[in-house]
Amino acid sequence: ALRRVLASQADGDWPALIQSVDVEPGYENALAAALGDDLFASLDHAAPAFWSGREGVAHAGDLPMGVAPLSRYVAAPPALALRLAMVGIVDEEQGAHLAAALAPGQRLVSRKGDLWRWDGFVTRAEAKTAAAIRLEQRNRLHQLEKDFSVAEERAQTAAEAHGAAQEEFTRRQTNERDARALFIEARRALDTARTRQVDLEREHERATTRLASIAEAMSLAEADRTETGGELNAARDEKSRLPDASVIAEGVGAAREAAAKARAEATEARAAHNDLSRESEMRGRRIDEIARERSVWATRSETAAGRMTEIDERLSATNAANEIAVAQPAEIEEKRSALLDQIGDAEKTRSAAGDALAIALTRAQDADRTAKSCDAAAAEAREARARLQAQSEAAIARVEEATLIAHETCNATPEELPEIAEFKDGAELPARADIDAKLERYKRERENLGGVNLRADEEMREVSARLEELTTEREDCEGAIRKLRAAIGSLNREARERLNAAFETVNRNFSSLFTRLFNGGQAELRLIDSEDVLEAGLEIYASPPGKKLASMSLMSGGEQALTATALIFAVFMANPAPVCVLDEVDAPLDDANVERFCRLLHEMAQETKTRFLIITHHALTMSRMNRLFGVTMVERGVSQLVSVDLHKAEELAAAE
Repeated sequence: ALRRVLASQADGDWPALIQSVDVEPGYENALAAALGDDLFASLDHAAPAFWSGREGVAHAGDLPMGVAPLSRYVAAPPALALRLAMVGIVDEEQGAHLAAALAPGQRLVSRKGDLWRWDGFVTRAEAKTAAAIRLEQRNRLHQLEKDFSVAEERAQTAAEAHGAAQEEFTRRQTNERDARALFIEARRALDTARTRQVDLEREHERATTRLASIAEAMSLAEADRTETGGELNAARDEKSRLPDASVIAEGVGAAREAAAKARAEATEARAAHNDLSRESEMRGRRIDEIARERSVWATRSETAAGRMTEIDERLSATNAANEIAVAQPAEIEEKRSALLDQIGDAEKTRSAAGDALAIALTRAQDADRTAKSCDAAAAEAREARARLQAQSEAAIARVEEATLIAHETCNATPEELPEIAEFKDGAELPARADIDAKLERYKRERENLGGVNLRADEEMREVSARLEELTTEREDCEGAIRKLRAAIGSLNREARERLNAAFETVNRNFSSLFTRLFNGGQAELRLIDSEDVLEAGLEIYASPPGKKLASMSLMSGGEQALTATALIFAVFMANPAPVCVLDEVDAPLDDANVERFCRLLHEMAQETKTRFLIITHHALTMSRMNRLFGVTMVERGVSQLVSVDLHKAEELAAAE
């Protein structure tokens, strides 16, 4: 991509000077600030703008003390020697101080792109110029070409080493198979000899028995014995000619060690080859990223051009508004004279209105005094009325109270009381003291009789009804408790069944995903501390390839992260969702484990049809995604959301 970009920029009738300039990395901004657009001029005298070169570099004014010339860091044609000799490299903090000592034609630049000219002109480094970007791209391309050559050499060496190791591994495997075949053949011969020896020993026993029992067959038995001894000796000789089993075992062991060593070397070569391939892919992605940055800068240039057009339009509108404003003072003066005349007329009207207002205020004050005297008289009348009304209400209340007392004590009206007290019409009423004494005596007599509960029967019925109600409620509560306990038992049984089923599913998925992530090994989930699945705890046991089965707490940080990832995906596979968000899951992982994680993620997306949203800062993870979303700052203080479809980007790059 960098080659295509630089080649497209080199198109034209005359080659630009920038194609013939080599600058050390880090000084691109300094050279771009020192020469600016002059870098795009040509060395060809037939071009409209060209560098012709001048003699007299030695007569150029010396730079200030301690300032290195830019020519020390730039390899350029001789036509540019005088210009570079008059440009010095300084730090940002020293530029303003040393600028006062510059001779005519000299200038100072910083590595970031700040410029101090001999005539007092100063520019600050902000956005990178097109020349600086192009110089950085050329340096980047040179460095990438060097790195790519080294990577190709390393890949070739690794491929040769891998081929040699593969051949050695094949040869060792052949030796191992031959040794195993020889060992099996020797073992088979040894077993045959032992079997033959056992048969001969049994035959010898039978011959001895016959010799003891049949004396007449002594000669025949002796002959048989001799023959048997000869066969035994032959078997022993055959046994002695076989190779020793220990020698065969040592050969097999040596062959196994050689094969294991060859496997290890092949594994190392394969890992080195994979690292080189991965590094090459990363460099390719970096080249693509530079191409995207170039498109961003092009967009920024178009935006700047649009803003310049907008500023020109606003300037035109401002000039038109200024012309209109110049003619407005005369109109304002005419309006001011008319307003002064109107103010005089209004002042006269205000004086007349003030006199009328004074007269109206005098009349209003007289009316207020009359109203206040009327209000005082009305207030006194209201107070007298309220006092009489209160007295009347108090008398009515006393009469009502006396009526209530008569009804409560005697169950009669006040008019019936004289008849109850046996007072005759026209007779004088007894003294109040006599009545009070008689009332007290009657009260004492009633109290001596003791209390009588007239509502006992009614209260008994109420208590009985309440007792029946409580008994019914108690039976209902006991029935509800029984039903609740039965429901709890049923829920516990169903929960155990579902939890056992979910545990088996998750455990099976976890074991499978662990093996896929670690390329081997085994892992499992175990219930601990209780036989009841609802009360038991959960422990994770795992053994990566080459390690014993142990608790997850004894594993390394990266292994724990991969194991936890496998467990999360195992639970997720039990009940997949359409969308899954993973936040910084690959943060504790190295590049090799991130590669495994991304491979598992693609397999999960295909198996479960789930869209995964991954929040990450890892370049390797981002390179394996289908689409990227990010925030970029196209210009200072303005953020922009960027979305990139990597598949379409690859198709466009391939088409180019």
